[in-house]
Amino acid sequence: MVRKWDLSTKMQNEVIGPVQQSNWHGPSAEPALASLTRTRDQIHAAFEEASAIARTLREAHDEFAAAKKDLQTAVQHATDKGLTVDAKGSVHWPPATDPADKTTARRSRSSSSPASRTRRATSTG
Repeated sequence: MVRKWDLSTKMQNEVIGPVQQSNWHGPSAEPALASLTRTRDQIHAAFEEASAIARTLREAHDEFAAAKKDLQTAVQHATDKGLTVDAKGSVHWPPATDPADKTTARRSRSSSSPASRTRRATSTG
């Protein structure tokens, strides 16, 4: 990973500086130096932008890695408790094996269904 990029410094020292010291005069000398200076400044600005993008990408990677670890931990905790997590992320209780558990589970499912909640909310009892 590039931490320091000295192309703009090299351009100043190896191109712009020698041109300035060459005593070049004439109608094209000043515009040429201005163009070289702008180019050097653009190179420096491009490096700064690329560095900022690299920092942002590193931070995003770190956040994604942390979120992935948290998710893996949550799935492991659910699995340790006997639950299953499907491919879409839904968590499921294991199926009931005791007939009494099956009746309780059926009642629980039916009492929490949208239709039964609507019936309870609209009943006049």
